[in-house]
Amino acid sequence: MNDLHRYLINPLNRGTYSIAMLISFASDNIGKMTAKGTGNLFTARIAATSAALATVNSAFGTDLNKLGLRKTSKQAKDAFRATLRPAIGKIYAVLIAKYGERSTQLAQFFPLGRNGLFKAHDDQLASELQALVTALTNKQTDLTPDVVAQATALVTGWNAVYTPSETSGDAKSASKDAKNAARAALQRELFLNLLTIAQQYPDQPAQLDVYMQPSLLDPHTPTPPPPPAVAPVVTRDANGKWTVAYPDPSQTYWQIWARSSSGTSWSDVGDTQTSHFPAPDADIVPEGVTWWQVKFCGEDGDGNQSTPFSNIISWGPVPA
Repeated sequence: MNDLHRYLINPLNRGTYSIAMLISFASDNIGKMTAKGTGNLFTARIAATSAALATVNSAFGTDLNKLGLRKTSKQAKDAFRATLRPAIGKIYAVLIAKYGERSTQLAQFFPLGRNGLFKAHDDQLASELQALVTALTNKQTDLTPDVVAQATALVTGWNAVYTPSETSGDAKSASKDAKNAARAALQRELFLNLLTIAQQYPDQPAQLDVYMQPSLLDPHTPTPPPPPAVAPVVTRDANGKWTVAYPDPSQTYWQIWARSSSGTSWSDVGDTQTSHFPAPDADIVPEGVTWWQVKFCGEDGDGNQSTPFSNIISWGPVPA
């Protein structure tokens, strides 16, 4: 039995068609309908398809621009974090000079320890820095006049790079929705064009080639399958120095995942960059625990995992 339902299924909805192929096919289809259509045969179809194609070009072009903004925001945050450690070091030196290196009063300024501050997630760092400002303000009569200003400048600097990063991150999902909607609309208009051709030329399949070029949807050279993903290799030497090896030199960002005696589930505890290696234990491992395990994975610069997880480095009596 010949299933007539299949003739009402849009053949342009195949996921194997790239957006570049659809744009090329639509542009050719519009040109052919314009040049070879008689009278007002395809006037409405040309207008509708042209509008859908313009929307696709706009949506995908806008997404590329937003991708650049997201990567710039990520780089700005990394640059700030690179300056955070020495800036906090200066404030810490003032506190040590006033209270002594082993004073219990230091905890009121750094309740999570300095490493806890450095490893704070992006959405937590502003509150941690603000807590430092508050503690310094409460003790400013005991300290040098500029120490509160230094800490306040850190809050201001972080907010300046974090807020645009969050805005561009929110725009990522919005631009993805716009692309999907624009693509679906173009595919629908192309299907309606196909049905219009069939209506005008019933039982004349040769007429399809007059108005459409199906070969544009079939690349002449098949795209080879991507190579299998390679996992990074992490090492920690006897001095507690960490390195990561990965064959792709363009892989810049790395997520640090850990579990320990204080939290047995794997979690993303921070990130780092290839340029920061060799990195000390203080930048990688949890503090104040009896055992820990650490693994890395690549990040695409936008918070998404881009490589498989690395091997696991363990320390202490890790439970079975």
